Amino acid sequence: MNIRELQNIEPYNEIYYKECFYNSFFPIVNRYKKNIHEILANDIILYSLSRNKNEIGFNAHCHECKVVLDVIKNIGINTEAKTHSENVISDTREAILRDRPVIIWVDCYYLSIRKDTYQKKHAPHTLLIYGYDDDRRMFQVIEHDRSENLTYKKTELPYEDVVNANKGYLNNNFDVSFATFAEFFCGDEMKNGSLHEAIEIFSNNLKDKKQMILDSIELIKDCQDHFIEVVSSEQKIKESANVILNNLNNIINLKQIERYRLERFFGKDNPAYSSMEGIIKGWSHVRIVIAKYIFTSNYKLDAFLNAVKILSNIYDLEHKYNKALEDMIVV
Repeated sequence: MNIRELQNIEPYNEIYYKECFYNSFFPIVNRYKKNIHEILANDIILYSLSRNKNEIGFNAHCHECKVVLDVIKNIGINTEAKTHSENVISDTREAILRDRPVIIWVDCYYLSIRKDTYQKKHAPHTLLIYGYDDDRRMFQVIEHDRSENLTYKKTELPYEDVVNANKGYLNNNFDVSFATFAEFFCGDEMKNGSLHEAIEIFSNNLKDKKQMILDSIELIKDCQDHFIEVVSSEQKIKESANVILNNLNNIINLKQIERYRLERFFGKDNPAYSSMEGIIKGWSHVRIVIAKYIFTSNYKLDAFLNAVKILSNIYDLEHKYNKALEDMIVV
């Protein structure tokens, strides 16, 4: 067949989930009428702190309690993956002919539809491919127009772009621990994973990782001390501001994921949700302070010291949030 397009695949724009792979994968979950609850339940958000004296190393990361491929299989979706495709065009066409959407790992430098990175910046990324047109040599893909932005939509990419971008991913030594080419298909049609089961998994994960979570919250105090040291010197904050801003963007993104999971599992009408709202508001305020300095170069010590006070409030809210969560799920 010269033209083939898989049906029932729609962009996922509810939230940017950790990294581009998930926003490529979640449309596949929805296509097979599965749900993402167990994937959400598998992640524990933790704070981290680098001891590098030259920068603010406070950040956050996702701890996956189980290998994500095992979770994917458990919700009834199977994967055939390879670290390297010898013929991307042929392998993709064959997968789609078998009714299997494909996720391919690429370097955005070679994607002509990405005006933010095309021939400007090398960046690892994933594409969801769900169709092809041999006559026009175009793949049907779901893609967004810039990094970490919820503008995923159906669009087209030339075959040559995808081939070059996949080669670029491999040539730039980006992570290949999982794959650079993967096709997905429905495994056990009876498996779906109920919300109740996901909440039980989440509860057990919180119980198992309780001390890890509490230890990560304590790092906020260390962050305060380090933050005071850096912002008290205009030279130090000038050197560190961009790193701090990038870290704050990541922290806020992960806290928004926590809020998203909380809403899907328990709704908004609970003490944990209101605490998480306060946490996100606090981090957002700190980000505004740093961003204003970057864009104006106007050093105001009082504004930075006020941000330190907000960090203290975030610390209290994190403990309040975790206590409320424990009471809700009876860890």
